[in-house]
Amino acid sequence: MKKILFSIALGTSILTSCGSDDNTTTPTTPTNPSKEQVTAKWKMVKGEVYQNGSLFYEENLKGENCEYSYYDLKANGTKAEVFYDMEDECDMDVTEGTWTYNQNKKQITLTDSDDGYTMVMEVVTLSATEAKFKVVKDGDDDIPTSTEIYVYLKK
Repeated sequence: MKKILFSIALGTSILTSCGSDDNTTTPTTPTNPSKEQVTAKWKMVKGEVYQNGSLFYEENLKGENCEYSYYDLKANGTKAEVFYDMEDECDMDVTEGTWTYNQNKKQITLTDSDDGYTMVMEVVTLSATEAKFKVVKDGDDDIPTSTEIYVYLKK
């Protein structure tokens, strides 16, 4: 996810506006999704950044010749984050670690084994095949209140 956020952040520093993609559907969310509903292999489809409520930047997270990068959130609390570098011949980078889910807050916490890097995402929408997560904490940094970062996922 560090690389995905870096890519999105880089785009926000380069672009000042971007059109929207109406092809993304919005799944419905159960009132209180369970850990079992979140447990899955989630392909990273699209990222969006909003500034002061307006879409500032969006990015298709699948390279033209690459596979989808993905989170594999396993039932035993371990995770694998697989990232295909769209800029470097689709080289694959795998980050192992753990994940937890706070059902009351609808928050997923991902922690990398190699360096302890932690990311917190809130489940915004969730269906049997699609999800939208909002990044609320990136490493040691909270996301500024004027900025919202979303990741769209598919099984």
